[in-house]
Amino acid sequence: MLLVDELDARAGSLALRDRAPHLAAEWDAVLEELADESQSTDDRRALSQQWQDVLDRIRAIPGLQAFLYPPSALDLRVTDGAVVLVNVSLWRCDALLITPEGVHAKKLRHLTFDEVQDRTGAYLAALDALEGGDLVARFDAQAVVRETLSWLWKTVARPVLKALGHTRPPRGAWPRVWWCPTGALTNLPLHAAGRHDVPGEAVLDHVVSSYTPTARTLSHTRSRPPTTRRDLLAVAMPATPDHADLPATDAEATDLAALLDAAEPLRGPAATRAAVLAALPNATWAHFACHAHSDPLVPSAGHLLLADGALTVADIGALRLEQAELAYLSACSTARAAHTTPDEVITLASAFQLAGFRHVIGALWPIQDVVAARVAAAFHRHVHAGTPPAEALHHVLRELRAEFPLAVSQWAGYVHVGS
Repeated sequence: MLLVDELDARAGSLALRDRAPHLAAEWDAVLEELADESQSTDDRRALSQQWQDVLDRIRAIPGLQAFLYPPSALDLRVTDGAVVLVNVSLWRCDALLITPEGVHAKKLRHLTFDEVQDRTGAYLAALDALEGGDLVARFDAQAVVRETLSWLWKTVARPVLKALGHTRPPRGAWPRVWWCPTGALTNLPLHAAGRHDVPGEAVLDHVVSSYTPTARTLSHTRSRPPTTRRDLLAVAMPATPDHADLPATDAEATDLAALLDAAEPLRGPAATRAAVLAALPNATWAHFACHAHSDPLVPSAGHLLLADGALTVADIGALRLEQAELAYLSACSTARAAHTTPDEVITLASAFQLAGFRHVIGALWPIQDVVAARVAAAFHRHVHAGTPPAEALHHVLRELRAEFPLAVSQWAGYVHVGS
């Protein structure tokens, strides 16, 4: 089952528990088995039939006849912002704008399928150069990222914001937009689109941005009340075999634990896979300061690197954390989509959302250790003071942009996923 399908199915099971708890456990068990990729073709065929049988029985219950049917666009509205689904095809490109007032399409006249493919290829190559190139290659890559952000502003973001009425920086509360891109656009940072050396010419100047893998996922995520309890699991890996040291991660996790008056972080040798998996069900906040691996060709191979090995996308996605609130992934490329199947949205960030976290902070590319620690500290101070996570990240990115308007790789890679 694709992760997008599993996100929708998992979200639907929350409503099922309220109406038919006797079927909810059976439904969750089938989903659990379907997520196991080691089964034979015959076993998966039998499971698919079992899945359909349970689904039929669920839909026979009064009030659940529409369980997992595609919702109408009006059902996906949020009361405090807009959901923007950006579709790219060979025939035409459009943004579907879902607002409290209704739904309408905005044709993106200057966006084409071929240019999206070309721009995405150049951008992804630039990210690789930022991570492993020499000084000249990194300088050139920075220019490519800036040009990509300027092009995204012209072709997608500015027309969308104009259609939504966000033509000037807000004077009061910041409006919100949830971006739901498709195809190759899932690789590109719509939240950071703009000309950052020109005042008012960027998404950051107009709205607070978030991402959602599907509109239905957002609807279900926001239907659950937020958890006010703050029980922190902080993980720090200052040294990892065969990887560069991350000395700032220790202070990053320690300072956060002190801010929240929380238990000592799991650090170094104590941060084992078993210890983390045992602690996560009791944590409403999770903070990982460590190395991560994101495979652009095999996204399900993505993982966080702990003391005794990998905490994988599958490990995280298999969890059921009903009180989970905020996961902060201070690690490289935790929100980077696949090159080959971007619509599957299989990332570490989406795995944490699948596990139950309402808010996830991730990164689209590697961030310097010192900068990552600074961003994390500023973000958590904002949230601890009462600022919602998406808005907290928004303010931190604006602060960093003011310092580094041309060095966009220092700050533009951070994203908020979820509610």
